[in-house]
Amino acid sequence: MTYKDFRDNKEIGRLIQFAYDLHKRDFTLLPCLPYFEFYTGHGLYYGKIFKDGGVYGDVFFDNHSNVDALVSLVVMRGFDNNHQNPKSALFIQTTTGKYNSSFYGLYQNPKTGKLSHNFEFDKLTYDEQVNSFIDFIEFLGFKREDILKVINNEMSAREAFLNNAPEELKNKQWVCFRRKIYEFDNNVAVSGNYSGMYIERFPFPFSEPPILDCSKVSTACIHFESNKRRVKLININSNPDSILYTDIREAIIDEVIDASLVHIERTRFGEQRVINLEQSLDKYHERDLDLAYTDNQEDLYNNKIGVMSSFSDIGSLIDNLDNDSSLGIGLVRDESILERYPDIVSFLIKTINYESDYSEDDVIFSRIEDVIFENISQIYSFYTNKPVIIRLTDIKVDDLAKISHSQISDIDLLLYRGADALSSFRELLYSEIRGIIKASANINKTAYILVPYFDNLSSFLDIKNRILDVAEEEHFNNIKIGAMIENVESAIISDTISESADFISIGTNDLTESVLNKKRSIYDIDFSLLNDDAKKYIKKIVHRIKRKNNIPINICGEHSNHIENLEFYLSLNIDFITCDSSLVLGYQDFINGYNNDSYSYIKKR
Repeated sequence: MTYKDFRDNKEIGRLIQFAYDLHKRDFTLLPCLPYFEFYTGHGLYYGKIFKDGGVYGDVFFDNHSNVDALVSLVVMRGFDNNHQNPKSALFIQTTTGKYNSSFYGLYQNPKTGKLSHNFEFDKLTYDEQVNSFIDFIEFLGFKREDILKVINNEMSAREAFLNNAPEELKNKQWVCFRRKIYEFDNNVAVSGNYSGMYIERFPFPFSEPPILDCSKVSTACIHFESNKRRVKLININSNPDSILYTDIREAIIDEVIDASLVHIERTRFGEQRVINLEQSLDKYHERDLDLAYTDNQEDLYNNKIGVMSSFSDIGSLIDNLDNDSSLGIGLVRDESILERYPDIVSFLIKTINYESDYSEDDVIFSRIEDVIFENISQIYSFYTNKPVIIRLTDIKVDDLAKISHSQISDIDLLLYRGADALSSFRELLYSEIRGIIKASANINKTAYILVPYFDNLSSFLDIKNRILDVAEEEHFNNIKIGAMIENVESAIISDTISESADFISIGTNDLTESVLNKKRSIYDIDFSLLNDDAKKYIKKIVHRIKRKNNIPINICGEHSNHIENLEFYLSLNIDFITCDSSLVLGYQDFINGYNNDSYSYIKKR
């Protein structure tokens, strides 16, 4: 094993963490240790001398920022007869998340009496440094044979900890983070102050979803962001300040929140249930209760769903036209039109690979505009009196490469798509918009334009403003602009998006990919039958939009072609579902039968 192998062994970093966990610490009850020189500006300001002669502490810089580490500790040994003046020490740090370990030797300066970094330690051979490390970890309570097994990848750090820890500590873990100590019993936080913290950045030392017990830890002013770790709050009503000034939009909370027991000033709610509101919602406006379930809000439930057809190509549209009794076309993908023209695909690939001067090729942009105009005009000719929703091109570089059998020069561009790509390829965007608007203006038909994949409000607004600019140039104002919600990021802000959109489409294919963090496959059941996690996000989207701005919601994607998902859609407050045109009649019969048979049940819900 090389020195690099040793330093890169993440289990060694975890071993340091568990060494720290072998001793419970309460730094708030301890006197400060004397100052120790480490490097200029470094010092030790918290610590405790244990009966076994170990001293544990946290390191800081003179700019008052803590070492960004999961664990920082100093272990000392070799005290004099008065249990003072340690002769040597080992400073150990593990980096947050990666558990990469680092350690340094510290020795007492005979002239000053202070501990300082002794560069003689750096002159030790690799074996001498590793042996020194082993000696110190053994000094903390580990068996030497277990330490060697971890170093040689024969045992995990957790296994070594369980071999050495007393029973009362085996389910306990501690984290030293930003000068504070946090204690966990399994995955439940039982001590610590999380106030003002962005919870995504906290280095939870376990893989299970964390649980914060509000009766034992401080949770006011927490920011949950996307809450990818699925952090849950419990015992909220036991602490009056548990959610004070707190953004709980993404927090998982199972209990009903009692406003008579907790303060809700400046609290941002999600889909939580709130009772005992003494004031009207108008007076609670600053408390962001829009998204919460309260007794004061009207029930927005509506299960009368209209059925729209999806579009794949003109040929299939003509074949199914006689059987299509849908309310219109719920999704025309511009890329499904452009991808049929080899010269356009070739141009896009060359542009992405920087092999053509994108900004000066007016001929190809004129061609793109004509192609969009001709195809949309043909679709309109079959749906003169019905809406047709047209989604701007969602450039998926890897799909284009497969179509043209081309190589992409930059692998990062495989992820470059949706609204962000259109913002960069402006002339492509303008050409598409002009083609759609001219086709719509030609027969005085409302243009329903859908903005594809995005993950923030500014990306959506950028495309929306460009659409409006082209519409103004063409003197056309009969236009509706929609947003396609198809990832976790846009789902979280769907209420905010709805304030700037005329309608919403939920793309279940990409949403499922985003929620489950895996690529779609025709062999994966999650991409035919909706997964429970995907259902939760769809409910979240619908609830937030209807509470904030009751605009039409359309659900589309492969899941809509499986009738097993239809009853779930009927339990939501959506307006349309887009499916294959061959399924429209069957879906309408199912919906009518469901409404008639379940009327009383539905009204109760």
